[in-house]
Amino acid sequence: MTVLLRHAAHLRTAAIHTRTSSVSLNGWPGIPDETDARMTRGTVPGTHKHVLLRKEVMPLFLNLLSRINKEVLPLNPGPLDSWEYRDARLGGGLSNHASGTAIDFRYDVLEADHQIHMTQAQRRQMERILDSYKTADGHRVFGWGGEWTPGRACDEMHVEIGQDWQVGRPIGVADVRQVTASMHLRADGTVGPGGPVSPPGPHPTTRVHLALLRPGLTNAEVKVMQRALLAHGFNPGPLDGAFGPRTRAAVAALQRSLGFTGYDADGVPGRKSMAALGLTAV
Repeated sequence: MTVLLRHAAHLRTAAIHTRTSSVSLNGWPGIPDETDARMTRGTVPGTHKHVLLRKEVMPLFLNLLSRINKEVLPLNPGPLDSWEYRDARLGGGLSNHASGTAIDFRYDVLEADHQIHMTQAQRRQMERILDSYKTADGHRVFGWGGEWTPGRACDEMHVEIGQDWQVGRPIGVADVRQVTASMHLRADGTVGPGGPVSPPGPHPTTRVHLALLRPGLTNAEVKVMQRALLAHGFNPGPLDGAFGPRTRAAVAALQRSLGFTGYDADGVPGRKSMAALGLTAV
């Protein structure tokens, strides 16, 4: 709640969408040229996704993204953006993307409409992951748009080196280096000897009722399944909670990917197909 109130106050006092500074909103210098020596490219471990970021923050972001991919939402099926020299879309100055200190992931699912799209389990896991990247004095390194006010500024796709109103104080290069060292992170985002301090949590699951996941029905649980299908690379059509032909075809494609054939791949969900989506069927 404190983060949301800080963000609301920040928006009220934000300047008009004008580039008046060469420093991004989190206090890091903007980098107008992607070939700048301060920038580097990296591949997210366990994926084929690439990012372009400031060198100092690259190990932390690669490690974070690899954990998001494993524990929250697969990255390969959708988009992943990083450096872009531009103003912040909500105003106030230069975007944190412009300093190579922010990323946007899976906005094909986490839509830019200021609404919540993650399940409660995914959001809890995201919070647990972010809490593991803290400075020696207990401040998070990362700020997450998913904590911003729903309906007004919520932006679950967005992670950045935190602004002071988000994480309690400015996060600088020394902080990033200290956390990178304390977590024993290599340049490629993988963990070296002695880390991590704590193992990642379990993959989040959400309970769904099979009786409500049937062709022809329209309800909230169908929508949960549709979002999970899209997150795993199976397009169910509009995320409207209506179990129509496109959703059934997506379920059938999932079933075939699991090795089911014939009548076993009829597009009617079962426990195994839901488990493959990280959903617990009851």
